[in-house]
Amino acid sequence: MTALLMLLFALYAVGGWIAVLVTFGYLLGALARTRPVDLMRHEGPRAVRLLFPTPAYLRLDRIATLCLVLFDLWVVSVILLLGQDGVFTEDWMGNARMMDTTAASYQDDAVHGLLTVMGWTCGFALLFRWWTAAVAQLCVLSAAAWWVGSFETWWSG
Repeated sequence: MTALLMLLFALYAVGGWIAVLVTFGYLLGALARTRPVDLMRHEGPRAVRLLFPTPAYLRLDRIATLCLVLFDLWVVSVILLLGQDGVFTEDWMGNARMMDTTAASYQDDAVHGLLTVMGWTCGFALLFRWWTAAVAQLCVLSAAAWWVGSFETWWSG
């Protein structure tokens, strides 16, 4: 079972960028098909129009959420794939012997990288008022950073 999990992460690291690009293309296509008049509410106070988007805008929010979550999974898969061979010593990752003696800061750099990606993608989502996408970025990437930070390495445990 654990070998299957690592195989899935490895396969997604290799080919997951295609899923991200296809979903991003779908997002751009949906944005091009949506009329600008359908994206903004025209009734109610300004705060209501800003905070409660139209159904067309919510559809774009869902597509953006899917695109960003697929991107998050790809980033985590790449981190796991690069760290499985000589950095992380988890039993389920395969090769548990030290191969790269210069990778002592890999885990810390990976966690900081995930948190940086979280900040940028969440800020991007908030800029476009994609509330669901912003919350998904906060949840998925902070959990992924905690998970990667919890792994045993040759230097941490």
